[in-house]
Amino acid sequence: MKSSAVIIEPLITLAQTLGSDPGLVQGAGGNLSLKDGNTLWVKASGTWLSEAGRRRIFVPLALPGVLHALAQGKEDFLPFLQENTDLRPSIETSLHAILPARIVVHVHSINALSFAVCRNGKEEAARRLQGLDWSWIDYVRPGLPLARAIEDALRISPHSTVFLLANHGLIVMADTVEDVLSLLHEVERRLAPQDTDSVMREYKERMPQEGRLPKNAFVHHLACDACAKELISAGILYPDQAVFLGSHLPVIVAGNEDALHAALSTHPHCAIIENKGMVLGTNCSANTEATLECLALLLPRLPRKEELYFLNAGEIDELLHWDAEKWRQAMEMK
Repeated sequence: MKSSAVIIEPLITLAQTLGSDPGLVQGAGGNLSLKDGNTLWVKASGTWLSEAGRRRIFVPLALPGVLHALAQGKEDFLPFLQENTDLRPSIETSLHAILPARIVVHVHSINALSFAVCRNGKEEAARRLQGLDWSWIDYVRPGLPLARAIEDALRISPHSTVFLLANHGLIVMADTVEDVLSLLHEVERRLAPQDTDSVMREYKERMPQEGRLPKNAFVHHLACDACAKELISAGILYPDQAVFLGSHLPVIVAGNEDALHAALSTHPHCAIIENKGMVLGTNCSANTEATLECLALLLPRLPRKEELYFLNAGEIDELLHWDAEKWRQAMEMK
């Protein structure tokens, strides 16, 4: 019998590969799973794919128990953990359990999001993905509602191996690491922009004393591009934006030190300096910075705000008051 370390070694390698690419995964976002007989190995909630190999990020669950719970409409999978651990299974365990492939990859791909948040995204993506077995999933809350929506899509298109999730991200699945990576790369290639030079801007001003610069200079695009500034203040496009950035980002006129200090002292501990760049406070979390990076890469790809679908107040409130999401947020405080 193979040890658990041998079984999930391909999953760890895959996690490291995907987690090192901010165009696919930002912060604690994204998750992976591997089915080994009656065991479902899935990423633990709040952990980072990029940390695979350096710390424990996968947990084993009894797959029959998870599926039975899902059939009863339950989302508590802690009783089915097959080892004693303080980690909790991913908030997306439901979709990993119901999808039939051995390996399931869920990422917050910038390329996918550039279509997934647009009102005409389904039609535009269909042209790019022609010839692949894929399904579009309208936005629903992550977790059990998303798993149910995917089940409905599979009843209509049972051969789908690619799922483009409106206002959320991308799922691909296959039975081997090689095949799932090949499929992911093909989807990314088809959805990639023809020109990314427009986001290559750097912040040249001196660093204000009250904060620090983001690690990725792309983030400054949020302050320097008129369309990006308009979109970032227009509403919430996907879950991590609501969770890690809140309802809006403060925009500060250069030189207004009092306003900057106030902004950096409260959640999300960052601020846009008008036409200059992004400043992060000392309490700005790694997940918040990763979400800013995602937006900086995503927003230049989007059309006018009138062509986008923003999450409504009810959808945002449901997400922020979901116990599983509160757990994920609490993880970064440890």
